Amino acid sequence: MPTLGGRLPAWRQQGAGPAQEPSLREIADCLDEALRLQSRVMDLTEQVYEAAGMSPGDRTLRGKVTGLFFGLQAHLEELNRLAQDDA
Repeated sequence: MPTLGGRLPAWRQQGAGPAQEPSLREIADCLDEALRLQSRVMDLTEQVYEAAGMSPGDRTLRGKVTGLFFGLQAHLEELNRLAQDDA
């Protein structure tokens, strides 16, 4: 499974069991989808940068894409916390 910054959030390490609330499973599914999308966005961005004659390995580029997905991950973790507090 891909990870953001090489780590999984604590709630995702525990796994989403079938007995969990539907909202918790949906949050975990969103995170999985975001991780797949991060990989696709990075690949596509590198391809476009290379085609435009720019350095595809630019650290600034990686930082921008990673930063976007860290923000999304933080939001999903907050949703997860709120959903668990309600459970």
